[in-house]
Amino acid sequence: MTQPTPSETLPSTSDYLDAPHLLIVDDEPDKATALKEYMERQGCLVSTAYSGKSALEVVYEDRPDLVILDLVMPDMDGLTVCQRLKQDAKLGYLPVIVVTDDHEKRKRLEVRLSGADDYLPKPANAQDLFLRVLALLRIKRQIDQLMVENQSLNVGLQERNEALQKTLAELQEAMRIATQAEMLKKHIIESVDHELRTPMLQIKSAVSMLVEVVNELSADEKNRIITSMVTQAVGRMEELIHNISQLHLIEHLKPATMLLNDAMTQSIHTLRRSWSHRHDVERVHYEIKDIPPVIADRRAISRILFLLLDNALKFSPEDSEVWIKTHVGPNNTVCVAFEDKGIGIPPEYREKIFEPFFQVETGTTKKYGGVGVGLASAQTLARSMNTEIVVESAPNKGSTFKFELPVADLKDY
Repeated sequence: MTQPTPSETLPSTSDYLDAPHLLIVDDEPDKATALKEYMERQGCLVSTAYSGKSALEVVYEDRPDLVILDLVMPDMDGLTVCQRLKQDAKLGYLPVIVVTDDHEKRKRLEVRLSGADDYLPKPANAQDLFLRVLALLRIKRQIDQLMVENQSLNVGLQERNEALQKTLAELQEAMRIATQAEMLKKHIIESVDHELRTPMLQIKSAVSMLVEVVNELSADEKNRIITSMVTQAVGRMEELIHNISQLHLIEHLKPATMLLNDAMTQSIHTLRRSWSHRHDVERVHYEIKDIPPVIADRRAISRILFLLLDNALKFSPEDSEVWIKTHVGPNNTVCVAFEDKGIGIPPEYREKIFEPFFQVETGTTKKYGGVGVGLASAQTLARSMNTEIVVESAPNKGSTFKFELPVADLKDY
């Protein structure tokens, strides 16, 4: 390859890198060893290889900082070795200096085209070779630093992009919930006049009838009028007032560790005091045992439970039962399911039932009461707590409404 000459005052490798690692590839061991000793005296760590194949093995095993490569070798020529090194992006920037006896211009061009960073004809002066090594090591250090900075920048950009995507998703979800709440609020406000006037007119009519014919009616007839008109009207007004008050609850949720039993007790208490279902409590069966605490807003969960109970009771035969079942899910959640034996829901209505004021029945002859905001309110509350009410149903076979809540981590308590 080249024979070392007596050392002159040369720059030290410590001025540029800490002990750079060089690989000398030459099929003549004596020359390779002599150059190795010279480079080591200049402060380099040096490995040697005596064939193209072994050179590739050393590169991938030891990852040197620079390769000094003889062009002519028996098994794999230096051009092929250089091309393979330069084509492998995993090696990063690996400087290659080619040394050869060939002085032809065409051969020098081939060396350049192979990707070599520098070229020296034999016999090369060892000092000159070392100076070129130092120059390429400086370039390598700068390129490696730029690559590290670029990688760090890419990681930072990726993290920021992921954070922005997460923030965007959260904003979109918040906007969706806010939009749904605003739509519900708008529908309720727009319908307040009509929905309040209707039950009030029913009450006034019932009272007027009682005043006019109180002496002519039997006790059974009086009870029938009170039950069928006044009770229904008050129940409808009560439902509307609850739905209006729901708007405040949606905007002031405070998720915390809670027990489902507490929310269930509250919803049953509310059901017992309601005009519409105070006689239906005995139809409700539930058992929430061995269920861990969950993270949710207790008032919101109580309201969801009440609304789903109201829906199940309203659309089920009066002699049927409604079951509330709970179990711990596979993703560290608690699943709450409401099962009824009611009229069921056709497939085309399973999404629409959660829309504000959607009712399967319309007109003055509808069989089931309500104004169509119960399930919409329940779904809005559920989504505000990052969960979703889903329904499984078949016409005339009943329905199952269910949602999941995350189990609370009690390590901090």
